[in-house]
Amino acid sequence: SAGWSSLTAINEQGSVAGNYAAGSGSSDWQAFLWSDKSGLQLIEPTAQTTYAYDIDEQNQVAGQILISGSYHAMLWSNGVVTDLATLLNLQGHSTARYFDTSGRVLISEFVDGITTFQWYDPSNTSLVDIHEFPVGSYTLRAIASKDGRVAFSGSSATSGPQLARWSDDGGFEQATLPKNIVGITAISINQDGSIAC
Repeated sequence: SAGWSSLTAINEQGSVAGNYAAGSGSSDWQAFLWSDKSGLQLIEPTAQTTYAYDIDEQNQVAGQILISGSYHAMLWSNGVVTDLATLLNLQGHSTARYFDTSGRVLISEFVDGITTFQWYDPSNTSLVDIHEFPVGSYTLRAIASKDGRVAFSGSSATSGPQLARWSDDGGFEQATLPKNIVGITAISINQDGSIAC
């Protein structure tokens, strides 16, 4: 085809979540799940855009769907989409980014220049606030470990490069970076809270 694909996650069963774009210059993506048992399954193929970020051990996919010009965090399972933005009354663009082993889903929301992150637990509909990044924060990146720790990197118009982590036990912790660092990107975080950058 004239398009390209991006594979974003794999689970222990070998099922793969990814995304396909139709061609050069296209910003419309089609999320998909591939498994040995079911082959290729398109996620909500009638939507203008869907994008998959993560997959859990039950082949549930976390991502986003474009609805009326706004990106909504979504979960997809066995052909059914759950619109988390509507369910949780999120007001801006939102994305479901990662699963942890307890079944929580990391959600980001962008409203009026402010980006917030929360863990959402579908089993009891609880939300755990992680952090709110103020207006002027950019190139934000969040990476989660399977035990629910989250690493953040980005820049601020007032503070420059930033690196931080969050855990259920320790809360939000900001790293003190040497003055000569002009940029930093978090790549992964392990279950001890160490961040690879």
